[in-house]
Amino acid sequence: MPATNTARPVPPRGRSRPIPPLAAAAVVLLLALLAVTGFKTWRDLRAAERREAELAAAIATTRTEIRALERSIERLRHDPATLERVAREELRMVYPGEVTVVLPRSVPPPPPSPPPAAPAAAAAASRSPAALSRSPGTAAP
Repeated sequence: MPATNTARPVPPRGRSRPIPPLAAAAVVLLLALLAVTGFKTWRDLRAAERREAELAAAIATTRTEIRALERSIERLRHDPATLERVAREELRMVYPGEVTVVLPRSVPPPPPSPPPAAPAAAAAASRSPAALSRSPGTAAP
């Protein structure tokens, strides 16, 4: 008996089956989600880099202030003139027997006085329509 071939026909090489529409939609949706999350991640990275630059600038400023304070501490420890100046100006200290005269740092200016009333303004107010409608002998409505 001859052998019968019950296998499916093999499609020709180079041609494949079409992709189902649901699978294509799933692939497009997956690519869109990846793009959105990638953009968010990129945006977060840029924000973190900006924050890092701000913090680096703040650290540099703080280090400069620390060096200035360290120099000031060294001057106070080793320079008697600086120590005396700070004690006199900031702590108001004096040597025994010295007389201290304290002057006010600044005198506040006097409050501004209101400008004098102008006679022309009072005369114009008496000629207003409301003033003219009420004559001295009539009662107000």
